[in-house]
Amino acid sequence: MLVRSQRLLVLLMGMPGEGRLFDYALNLGARMEADLDLLWLAHPEDAVEALGTCTTKAARQGIRLNFRFPEGSSPWDKVRRYLNLNAPPPMAAIGLRELAKKNMKEIRMLNRSGFPITLVSFKS
Repeated sequence: MLVRSQRLLVLLMGMPGEGRLFDYALNLGARMEADLDLLWLAHPEDAVEALGTCTTKAARQGIRLNFRFPEGSSPWDKVRRYLNLNAPPPMAAIGLRELAKKNMKEIRMLNRSGFPITLVSFKS
């Protein structure tokens, strides 16, 4: 099995097994030869159904998934707490367009302080 040296952090708000963001993250992870850390920002109960689907899709491409369930009162609070407690991966892909719009100043501040965040969003 290929030893992957990079991790890609993907922030998910809804069902990753059905969404384009998860498929995009899988393809990007395969191209970068990176494993995926999925930061689940919705209610943890909603993730149970998605765990099997995501794991199966990732296994087909040889990618290891690490599910994370951070604590916090809002999606942005969960992201901040997670990044403060864990060393950031080489690249962070954020697929939350509404999060980016509301908090662009905070994202720029994180970038300047050394958190390598790349915004990835999709138009509806």
